[in-house]
Formats: sequence, structure tokens, C-alpha cells
Amino acid sequence: PPGAEALGGALVAGGALSLQEERVLLREEKNKRAQVVSSPLKLSVDSATPTKSVMPRMGSKVTPDALVVCPDPSKVTMMAELDLLAEVYCTCISENLVPNIFLELFFMVQLLTSRSAATTEEEEQSVCVVKPDMLESGFLRQVHNCVYFAVRVLENQFQLVTHLDRVTLRLLAENERVTCFSPSLRERLSKAQGTSPATLSPSASTFIYSVPFQPATDNRSNFSSDRAFHIIPCLDIFYEVLREWEDFHKEPGWNFEAALGGRVRAMVSQLNSAGNHSHFARLFLKQLVQMCKGPRSNAPPVDPPDADLLGLLGADSLGRLKRLEERLSQPHCIVGPCPPPSFPGHQEFFRDVLQTASCCQLNQHLKDRLCQQLLQLDEVSILGPGAASDEKQRFSSVLLLARLLAKFLGFLSFLPYQSPERPPRELQEAALALRSKSAPVLDVCGLLRRCVGRGRAVLTLPWMVEFLSMMDFTGPLLPCYRSALGSLLLLYRGLVLGRGGGVCYLNKLLMVAALGWLFQVSTAPHTARLGPSWPRPWALLDCLPLVDQQLLYVCCPFLGEFRKILAAFVSGSAAKSSGILRKITPTSAEPRDAPIANRSQQKLQVDLEQAFFHNQPPSLRRTVEFVAERVGSNCVKHMKATLVSELVQRGEELLRAGLLSPGASGPKLHEAIGAQLSDRGMEAPARATR
Repeated sequence: PPGAEALGGALVAGGALSLQEERVLLREEKNKRAQVVSSPLKLSVDSATPTKSVMPRMGSKVTPDALVVCPDPSKVTMMAELDLLAEVYCTCISENLVPNIFLELFFMVQLLTSRSAATTEEEEQSVCVVKPDMLESGFLRQVHNCVYFAVRVLENQFQLVTHLDRVTLRLLAENERVTCFSPSLRERLSKAQGTSPATLSPSASTFIYSVPFQPATDNRSNFSSDRAFHIIPCLDIFYEVLREWEDFHKEPGWNFEAALGGRVRAMVSQLNSAGNHSHFARLFLKQLVQMCKGPRSNAPPVDPPDADLLGLLGADSLGRLKRLEERLSQPHCIVGPCPPPSFPGHQEFFRDVLQTASCCQLNQHLKDRLCQQLLQLDEVSILGPGAASDEKQRFSSVLLLARLLAKFLGFLSFLPYQSPERPPRELQEAALALRSKSAPVLDVCGLLRRCVGRGRAVLTLPWMVEFLSMMDFTGPLLPCYRSALGSLLLLYRGLVLGRGGGVCYLNKLLMVAALGWLFQVSTAPHTARLGPSWPRPWALLDCLPLVDQQLLYVCCPFLGEFRKILAAFVSGSAAKSSGILRKITPTSAEPRDAPIANRSQQKLQVDLEQAFFHNQPPSLRRTVEFVAERVGSNCVKHMKATLVSELVQRGEELLRAGLLSPGASGPKLHEAIGAQLSDRGMEAPARATR
């Protein structure tokens, strides 16, 4: 862009790096850091991932035998050049001139937490000298310069940083390097931490709910014959396979094909007519949506656990407990902000079933239904007469469902062409010539043009990214998808976060994050032919505040990688300062005499109740809850009037008698009364149960 070229020319005139040289320098440094992240278990003094050799806390004295050096603002060299470099680098980020802004932000966090081996003053001076060849000047070869540069960039991109979750902001604010190099940035991060509502998404229920019987579509009239109508054995096999997968798929050495492949193919072989394939495809998709869309919306409301814990532990202890829970539940491996496409949770089961079945008829019926449902969802009206919260909830539900369906549509569409390695050029050109003659499963370019023209890009772009992320190596070279990638690149460059334009910031941030991740997928070409431009009114949905930080993290789970790398740095520093790596052993808060079998039976009872109400009308659940609430209330009133009243009356009598007796003292009297009441109180639960 002219602005960046002018800025680069000014830097060259000032004796600093040219824009091209700076890009080369940063690309080389970023590639080196990415290689370290890809193998987190490898010991390296440059690694930002947790290792056994970690740097001591800020302020500790570095001895000659220390493995790493402590960053010091007074030892930063070439500060003027670093300021210019940070200015150009931030301009590239702010103007979307980088393929993925979160990848650059992750690179800055790596620089902030980087480590370097201890060197002598002569070695430091020999490294940090501005040379005629600017790329050999070693701007980022010292940990002091790395931290300084990272802090300057974080200060410039503060608005982007503030939209990370609370834990990440807290870890940044508590990072001693940030405090040492920029106290003002630490204060701003501390203030932003209190206004960030982003939290971890609630986990979905693990209980398997079957698809309920639908008289309109499951009766005899919807099948060609009595034999076709009886596909119950197929459904029984399907749920047996699903339960066995849940029980064993996490065990080491377990393989889906070896354990369940025969039964899956036997199940599909019983679908002997087109009507059966269509019917099973409909049930398959319903089960997929029911188990993989996300947390269940029709589950009974439960009280948030923080309410009871807050009264029991206090605010400070509750905060420590939540941080402990994160340490115990979050994985420690760091995969970076651009992980490859994956099928987490139960999505893996449905993917493996389709791969193992290898049934072209079933796949075609699934693709037909997926296309139909996706196009219907893309036309759903989000705006309604309800409140804004209802619109956000409806938008979130439609978006998550569309992303799930688009991922499996892309998986089925490109499944016949997938290969573990890139094919040779001759084979790829031959495949390109053949596949260019067939129509794509979706008119991606037409959908893009329509969604932008109608101001619904915030709804269409995220699910389209999921679809395109499933492409094989030849897919991005096909004319239809190559043109679509070019159009997406134009949209990405137009979604500058710092500009207004009417689009809400979080709406824009979701689209930028999704597109940036797509551009980093290995199968996508690094250079795409720019597609035709069209007017961008940015109206309707794009201008409504429909995206919040919670939805942003659900759609872009890779944003949690910032938290991992900062937490790993903190854990490594704590382990180094204490000399050992402390292990935390969780303990149960259950009574010691509570039998384990009873607790497991209680959980099973709850799951069975949920499964029962799932196939019943909602009015039955409301009736049962009403009756249970009234019975419970009457029981509590009865206990208060009898058992509790008797204990209180007995306590008053003992207290009066004790006060009248000579030589009665307060503590001893209280202990005596408490012991007597305790014995009677132990009998109260049995009476209450009867």
C-alpha cells in the first residue's frame, strides 16, 4: 500500500531497515520460533515453551553459572532502530498486511517470554552492532531487545489485546517483564482485566441422548416396503458402536477400524434402498447436531457453582480455586495459534464412522441434506421483534450449527481426493484438468457476493471458512475455489480493525480471526488471485453487536494458546525459583464414609432422568419439578416445626439450667451443651428420612 511504502522509504532515508528487509527479518525470526513451538519437549534456551531450564524471577541476581539471562531495560541496544521497526510492524498488523494478525500477536508473546543463554559483555557488544547489512545487525538476538520490542508492539496493539480473555490479561499484567519494561502497560492491562467477560465455554453433557421418534417422518408411509421400514437393527448397532467408542477410544493403542470397522460396515450394508439411506442420513445428522453443536440449550437450569463457593470460601479463595481448576483441566501442550483442522470431541466419532463405512450412497444423501440445511440457515432471519439478547442467542445458535454442518459438508466433498502428502506436479495438473469440469457442491463465490451485498458476512464467512478448511491439496487451485480465496483476501484487507465503517468491532474481529486461520492452513496457497471486488455496504447483521467474547472463543478456540504460553512461562519461573516442580494432588470434598458406588449410582440416576425427560413433552418436566418443589417445601416446614424446634427448645433448657448452676463458665458450658445437642442431632437425620 502507498502508506506502507512511504513509511518504508522514510525508514530507509533515516538509515534504518527497509520494509522488505524488516519483513524478511521478522519472518526468519518467526519461523525459528514456530519450529520451537512445534516440538515443545525439546530443550532449547530460545524456547518459549516450558522446559526444565527456565529463567529465574525478575529481580533475582544472575550468577555466572546461570543458564539464562534476566531481561534488563538498561541493556537494550539499538533502541531507536527497534522503535522504528516496531512502528512499521504495527502498521502492517493494523492494516491487515499480514496473513494472520493473531499469529503476529502470538509471536510477540513468544518474544516476551523468550529465554537466552548467558553471555559475556564482549559477546553482547559484538552481536548488537548496526552493520551495513541491516539483516545481519542482530536486532532481536538479545533477550533484552526481544522483550523491549514485544512490549512496544503490545502497547501499540492494546485494543486488540484487550479482547483476549481475563486469564490471559491477568497473566500479562502479572508478567514481571511487562512490569519492568512498561509499568503503564501493566496498569492498563489490570484495568482491562476487570472489563473482559470472556471465559471458558461450558462443557457439554457426555450422556448419549437418542433421537426421539417423529411420527411425521418415521411412520410406515415414509418407506417403500415393510422390509425397508424395519431399520431398527441399524440404529441399535449405531448406538452400540457409539457407546463402545466412548468407553475405549482414549485408551492407548485403541484403533477405530480394528475395533469397530466390521460392525460399521455391517450396519451400512443393511441399508438396502435409497429410502433407507435417506432416512438413516437424516437420523445421523440429527444425532450429530444433538451431540456436537455445543452445550445443550434444553437442559434444566442449574445454579452456577460460584454462588455457593463464594459464600463458603470467600472471593480470594474462590479465585485461587478457579486458577487451580484451570491448571488441572487445561492441557499443557502448546500447538500455536494456527492448529490444523480437527474434529474435537464427538465429532471425531462421526468422522470415523463416515471414513470407515465408505458408502457412496450414504455420503451423497448426507451431502444433499447438508447443502439444503446450510442454505436454509444462511437465509434465516436473525432480526425479530424480541429483545437484543434474543437476537444474539439466535445468531449464536444459527452460527454454531452452520459451522458444524459446513465442516462435515467440506469433509465429505473433499474426502475422495484427500492424501497425506502433496501429489507430484504432473498428477496435480491432471487432477486439476479433470475436476475443473465438474460443478462444485456449493457456489462459494455466489454465496460470498450475496452475503456481503446483504450485510450478512458475519454469519456466512465463519461457516464458509470451516468448509474451505477441509480442502485437499488440489482444491485451492480449482477456478471456483481459487477465485473465492481471492475474494476472501480482498474482504480480509478491507476489515481493518482500527477503522469504523459501521461494523461492530467484535463482529469484525471474528471474521478477521477466522479468515486469518484459513490463510495459514497448509493446503491454502500462499498467493491467491484476487477475485472481483463488489460494493460493501456493511449493513444489517454486520452492524449489530451480535458477537461477544464468549462466541469469539467458541469459534476461535486457538485464542486460548496465548494463555497456555504465558502460564507455561509462569510455571517454569516458579519451578526454577523453588528448585523443584511442585505437583498438585486434587482431593475430594465428599464425606470420607460416602461409598463410591452410591455416588456413581446417583450420577447414573441423573443421566437416566435426563434421558427420560428428553423424549417427553416439556410440560411433564415442569409438572414434576412443581410437585417436587412443593413436597420438598412442606418437608422442610415440617422439620423446622418438629425436629429443629425440639433441638432449640432443649438447648434453651440446658442453657438456663447451666446458668443457674454455681460455678458455670462460658466456654465449658457451651461445650457441654453442644455435646448433648450433638448426640440428639445425630438422630434427627434418621427421623427426617422416615
